[in-house]
Amino acid sequence: MLKELGKSIILYGIASGISKSIMLFLIPVYTNVFPPEDYAVIDLIATVTIFIAIMGMLQIESGILRYYFEISENQRSSWISTGFWFISIISILLAFITSLFSNYISTIIFDTGNYSKILTIALFTIPISNIFSYCTVIIRCNKEPISYLLFTSLQLIFTIIISLWLVLARGYGVEGAFWGIMFGFLVPVFFMIIYLLKKSLLKLEISGQALNSLFHYCIPQLPGILGSWANTYANRFVMLSYLTLTEIGIFSVAIKIAGVFKLGEEAFRMSWGPFLFENLKKEGHKQLFGNVLVICTLLVMSLCSICALFTKEIYFFIIASSYNAGIPLTSMLFFALGFNILIQIVLIGPAITKKTIFNSVLGLSSFLVNIILLLLMVPKWGLIGVPLSLLLANLFMFISSWYTTERIYYIGFPIMKVATIITIGLLLLGLTLVFNQVIIIRMLLAIAICILFLVGYKSMKSNILNNL
Repeated sequence: MLKELGKSIILYGIASGISKSIMLFLIPVYTNVFPPEDYAVIDLIATVTIFIAIMGMLQIESGILRYYFEISENQRSSWISTGFWFISIISILLAFITSLFSNYISTIIFDTGNYSKILTIALFTIPISNIFSYCTVIIRCNKEPISYLLFTSLQLIFTIIISLWLVLARGYGVEGAFWGIMFGFLVPVFFMIIYLLKKSLLKLEISGQALNSLFHYCIPQLPGILGSWANTYANRFVMLSYLTLTEIGIFSVAIKIAGVFKLGEEAFRMSWGPFLFENLKKEGHKQLFGNVLVICTLLVMSLCSICALFTKEIYFFIIASSYNAGIPLTSMLFFALGFNILIQIVLIGPAITKKTIFNSVLGLSSFLVNIILLLLMVPKWGLIGVPLSLLLANLFMFISSWYTTERIYYIGFPIMKVATIITIGLLLLGLTLVFNQVIIIRMLLAIAICILFLVGYKSMKSNILNNL
């Protein structure tokens, strides 16, 4: 069963993560083309559009994923069509309405309306990107890895080629970056719709019964998703009150580099949901989920530690020197985003029991912790307070999610093993920040991490084999 999860992550998750982390691949070019101020503009506009995109999806795709294996095959086309048309209509309406206020939004954020055109371009990318995201979930549920890889690869290739052509060859600057994203989604979405039609999965229908069931599952968790968005992105607006656009741009690049773990989060999310619900009714599933948590915690903490140790070298080879102030920020952000992967495992209680209101309570609580810490730390410590507050907020989210799941659907997660691994990981982060200039010490620490990982994996091996 664990092998199935591993294969699923490789086949579906990594492709999905890469397609949603394109800016990570464009960083080496963009940081040499755009100064930190321009990168801050890209990031702030993206922050607004991600919020609108969440409202356009309303978590309908998670509802489809939740019920897909419960409804009959005859019902699936009706449910899929309902989700498709609902997301399409809502996303288009939200993009159009928000675009009417683009000049006002630009003035609020940047003290000028000069970025209203770029914001409008970004807004009308939302319906296309939401349809793309929804279709990938359907293909994933149908277990068609070749089609999945083909469509996500098309999106990746077209986005990179068009973006680089518009930014470098045509000199469109920041505007070209957003045009590239739009056209990168447009081509694969066209073929995805044809695919769904040929598979008879898409028709002109909206089922009231399906929509009602989806709303009951999805709407209660929407505030939590918005809280998660705010936890990761809303700090930009707090930063605007205390920091310059240059500093925001430096942070934006730092979190994009750490976004390799965002890629991992997306990869795991695409695989974990189907794996969870397919194994839920099987005997021994609680022990299986506990083993998954220990293995993933060991792997995530090890990778975070090694990445943090060599952040300086990452910047040296791929990032312009004007962004070097982001080196310590990136080290902390690796861990902050790494926790998001682990949160998905411990936050299974609400999904299993369909009490998704807990997702909202936990997400909003984590957001409040983040905001309070930001307001306390940023005025006193400056830019370094931003990743530190996010790290602590995500750690809070992890602990509270664990507690909630054990209360509403007891799993019996191995708390001591996981707590020990996390404590060692955070201690290594502290050593990384202290000895950042000494390459020999960092190399020795990296060797020690690899040894600890192998020892930890070996100690878990017998438990793993019992579940294969």
